[in-house]
Amino acid sequence: MEAPLTHCALGASEFRYRVQGRSPRYLRWSVTLPGLDDGFHRTEQLSPSGCGQGRIPDAPSVSARRCAANRVSSGVQAIEGAMKALGFNIKKGELWFCVLEGDRAAPAFLAQDRHRFDAEQPRTGLAHFFKQTFGEVIDHTKPDLLAYRVSLDANGADQVAYLCYPFGILNLIAHERGTPIREFVTQSFSKRALGFAGDKLDACDARISNPPPKWGRDGKLAALAAWMALDG
Repeated sequence: MEAPLTHCALGASEFRYRVQGRSPRYLRWSVTLPGLDDGFHRTEQLSPSGCGQGRIPDAPSVSARRCAANRVSSGVQAIEGAMKALGFNIKKGELWFCVLEGDRAAPAFLAQDRHRFDAEQPRTGLAHFFKQTFGEVIDHTKPDLLAYRVSLDANGADQVAYLCYPFGILNLIAHERGTPIREFVTQSFSKRALGFAGDKLDACDARISNPPPKWGRDGKLAALAAWMALDG
């Protein structure tokens, strides 16, 4: 028997969700918008707090429902099977990544983080760090697409080593895994490509639903790479 629809109201948003599967490792549920009874517009796999202590939840966590409410209120109707893109950006000593889903017209923020590294370490150490870290991030986020923003500002071999070489490693990982990958430069994030008349960094706040409350230039450049990979 199919699980019933449960009404949920958070703030100004209202929606209904249906639990579709439960296990100690995940809670699969789907969201439908008011007035749409014949199809679900959101499906997520979650790992709510409590699963690790042997308790299998019977409803999405409050934070997950709040996330869904935010997406409903923003008008983003991410459909089941929506593409998920993982974008990378590198600056000296920092590897940034951002995960978006949806399509070029309606990107939605999922996650972002930063990994620090020693830019002065030997090339072999750099190669090891990036190979391991790229693999771990991809395994954790499970994207459909990979993307990166490569800097054209490298001056000298030392800067090339940490700004450019790592993306050769990322391309090799993508090839080995059979994952599509896209390369961008800052100039790729044009007003025409973004469909936004203002600054490209401001476009992240204006056009990406559910952006984090505080994110800077480097995180946004990773997000822009992921955004441009969502060609749909």
